Amino acid sequence: MVSAILLAIYFLSIGSHLLLWFVYVRQYRFASLIFDLLPFYPIFIFLYLIIQLVIFNPIGSSSNALLRLSGIVYYIIVMFQLVVFYNWARIYSIRNYELFLNDIRDHSNLRIMNWNEIDGDLSGNPELVTIIIRHDVDINPSRTKKMLELENSMNIDSCYFFRVKATTYKFDEILPLIENYRKSNEITFGFHYASVTNAGGSLEKAPSVFKQEVTEFREFYNIRFVAGHGDKNRNRRLITENLVNLEELNLVSAYDLYKTHYISEAGGLRKVSEQFGSTNINAQLNQIKHLDNGSVVQILIHPDWWFKHIWIR
Repeated sequence: MVSAILLAIYFLSIGSHLLLWFVYVRQYRFASLIFDLLPFYPIFIFLYLIIQLVIFNPIGSSSNALLRLSGIVYYIIVMFQLVVFYNWARIYSIRNYELFLNDIRDHSNLRIMNWNEIDGDLSGNPELVTIIIRHDVDINPSRTKKMLELENSMNIDSCYFFRVKATTYKFDEILPLIENYRKSNEITFGFHYASVTNAGGSLEKAPSVFKQEVTEFREFYNIRFVAGHGDKNRNRRLITENLVNLEELNLVSAYDLYKTHYISEAGGLRKVSEQFGSTNINAQLNQIKHLDNGSVVQILIHPDWWFKHIWIR
């Protein structure tokens, strides 16, 4: 009986690591709660190793070659994950984002544009590098709150795009955030629409769903900018296929704003920028200060991916 329990604990621990690795490789957005644990992953690995060494050590056992082999594989997995997952949490640190914002303010030729100034021609100032910062909030308003607090304390201009109907948060949850920053001159809010998805994938129903959701959002905030949520239903088709007339609704798509460079961390650590040739968001952001004057850079940051832990740099 005891041996069966120990075996169950052992293989459960292996399975949990394999699950985390699968989530990392596929980079599922719905795994926000698992990603929240990544900064603490070294502690979990240490505890797992102690459990294996003290309670059940298949490497030292001579009773079963399969268990010995699985034990070796287990140790390799956890040590490899320790490096990779820590690297994820280190790169996606709000502290790194704060350092980037400070770096922008230290360069006289870099300017962050206020979204309220975006009107008509956005070809950029020929004597400056113009930066437009936007945030798509997919699953985690709580982490969004931390990024909002940071940018507000630094007087950073940005626009946060919220969903009206999401599987992981309710629209009511974001209303306090909108209310807190409604009077801010720097913070703007937009609509992160997933109307095709909310219409069950129907392109015929999606336009009416979109208009209904815009109306619902505008009951609390007069949105001007929209940005499509990326999923299997490709919600941006509402705009690209001219199923919705944004001009009639006094709306502007963030994707249609003029830009010479576009930076997004939507692909996580795998993201490769054709313009910068960088493999992670920090490397891409650091390239901005080397751009020629007159460049216009749109930066998309998803707060869902970012961590705020003091000990991670």
